[in-house]
Amino acid sequence: CSLQIVARSPSGLLGSACQEEGLTTVGVYAEEDKGSLHVQRVQEAIRVTSKNPGPIAPYLDVQSVVEAAKQTGAQAVHPGYGFLSESAEFAAACEAAGIVFIGPRPETIALLGDKVRARELAMSSNVPVLKGSPFLDSSQHARDFLASEGLPLPIIFKAAFGGGGRGMRLVRQDGELNEAFERCTSEAKTAFGNGSVFLEEFLDDARHIEVQVLADGQGGCAHLYERDCSVQLRNQKAPGGGGQMTGSNQCHQSNCRWRPCRYTQIILHTSTAPKRKLNQLGPHDPHGHLSHLASQSLADECAQLDSTFDMQSGDFACRQFALGFEQSCSTGRNLKS
Repeated sequence: CSLQIVARSPSGLLGSACQEEGLTTVGVYAEEDKGSLHVQRVQEAIRVTSKNPGPIAPYLDVQSVVEAAKQTGAQAVHPGYGFLSESAEFAAACEAAGIVFIGPRPETIALLGDKVRARELAMSSNVPVLKGSPFLDSSQHARDFLASEGLPLPIIFKAAFGGGGRGMRLVRQDGELNEAFERCTSEAKTAFGNGSVFLEEFLDDARHIEVQVLADGQGGCAHLYERDCSVQLRNQKAPGGGGQMTGSNQCHQSNCRWRPCRYTQIILHTSTAPKRKLNQLGPHDPHGHLSHLASQSLADECAQLDSTFDMQSGDFACRQFALGFEQSCSTGRNLKS
């Protein structure tokens, strides 16, 4: 059985997991990367191309990547991170070609790619969220919403279909609102091809807590513990992340862990599709309140450093059988398989 890795920098963990599972690894590369390390780390490599310019374009070309998988006879594709890892189109193309996409179903990716819909689902699932708006079509619409909800500044505009710290503008004073809306809309359209934005209340001195969840699509769901990602640069968490919550925050660990698990199960039921894992990102304010911030259908391998669970092997296991976990959602590192 062979597996295609769609990434320029496949991790050693992923390669080791493939070896343990007896999988032959196939990599893809653009012409500019033919001598790169990631090409040497796989057992077979095939070049991908694109009509669009630039060294990144081939890795984003769905048709070329899927065709490469067909040519090499790969039965499964691991999207890695970045590139096509959050592309519903790519997941659907793999499914249509009879290739296993090691990740969420297309419907799940599409759901979580829409931050407004994800917020609505969180609210309907009794997951606490920050006060926020629906899609906004103008700065005046934003003003009207703030007035109707009695929501004071500061607020932050966000790209509804974006991520990675792009398409975000903080507004602390009323005079900043018009320009912030226009700049956020423009950046979102340039970066993500969709200028839709919404707003949320902004919490100063909040903490950014991430909980990674592994689900098998058959009702099995387990968290891989939380980590503090509050150290950030340009609205993105710094490489390496942080450890578990400590001190007085430990009383919130159970609540912080089980809510993402419950939310994931509801997402699976809503999209009627199996899913790999979910990052639950949430601000933790100084008064101890937890709020959902965003959901993503991708993996962050840094989380594995904070648990004893092999996420990469877990990826493969979830495509074959139920997790069968025994887990305490409140204390200790006692994941068992």
